[in-house]
Amino acid sequence: MPYFVVLEAVYDNSDLMSDYFDRDHTLAKWGIGGEVSKPITEQKLRAFVSKLPAWLQAYDWTFRKGEKYSMSDDPYAQLRVEVADEGIEWRHCYQGRGDSGRSLLGLIIQPDYSEPNGELIPSTLEGFKQLVEEKNLEYERKAAEHAAYLKSPEYKRKHLESEIRQAENITAIFDANGFHQVTEEERAAKIAGLKAELAALGGIEA
Repeated sequence: MPYFVVLEAVYDNSDLMSDYFDRDHTLAKWGIGGEVSKPITEQKLRAFVSKLPAWLQAYDWTFRKGEKYSMSDDPYAQLRVEVADEGIEWRHCYQGRGDSGRSLLGLIIQPDYSEPNGELIPSTLEGFKQLVEEKNLEYERKAAEHAAYLKSPEYKRKHLESEIRQAENITAIFDANGFHQVTEEERAAKIAGLKAELAALGGIEA
């Protein structure tokens, strides 16, 4: 079965402290144009470098053989280059990292099961930098919107409604008195307290 050949911009989203391994997390993916079949060789992949914009052709692409295990980033082999010298970074890596959540980007050429959606590869390095920064800003905008939503009356209302449904169905709890079955009196008191909070938000009559 032939594979599509793609260019990916990736960053290291791993967290060694928790053994979370995600070395080549995809930030963007583009089709280069063309297919390749097994065996995936260095010669076959290098034939696609000439199809890239000039700024990408100028890099010294390194061939890496496939690593055939379940968590491998490149089960079939790939060409890759780090762009650390360009100072391009993704600012929002896995939050458990100890390096402020930042990662310098890499670029890889490799086979893929599916063809990307047709977006064009940036024609210049500056265009690539702009794309990465736009993605950084878009991530930050959505994160700010989500943080604001978590503080909104709408979220608090939905959260309380969910707690009420849970209280109506829960049969046992673990509290300061340890694990025990919920009595009807405890259930009624819990629900009444939650409904009072919801009423204060304009959700229901207490």
